Amino acid sequence: VQGYRLTNAGYDYLALRTLSSRQVISSVGNQMGVGKESDIYIVANEDEQQFAMKLHRLGRTSFRSLKNKRDYHKHRHKMSWLYLSRLAAMKEFAYMK
Repeated sequence: VQGYRLTNAGYDYLALRTLSSRQVISSVGNQMGVGKESDIYIVANEDEQQFAMKLHRLGRTSFRSLKNKRDYHKHRHKMSWLYLSRLAAMKEFAYMK
């Protein structure tokens, strides 16, 4: 069976491409930090204003009990870590508004 698998790197690329096509960011700089839930990078827009961009990374070895501690999955038994990362990012973005 031939197919493909979306990885964290591929998901990051899709997010960066979307942000770039919407002219939200135009460049990605250095990594500012790494935590158990996310990686943080310096990004800039076309006016060279700098921002922090957070890429969620749920499912790392040190954070495997997330499914028991958070309500992202609504008690479903099977969910991908990429999908859980997306839900976490959406929830955090909603809080920031």
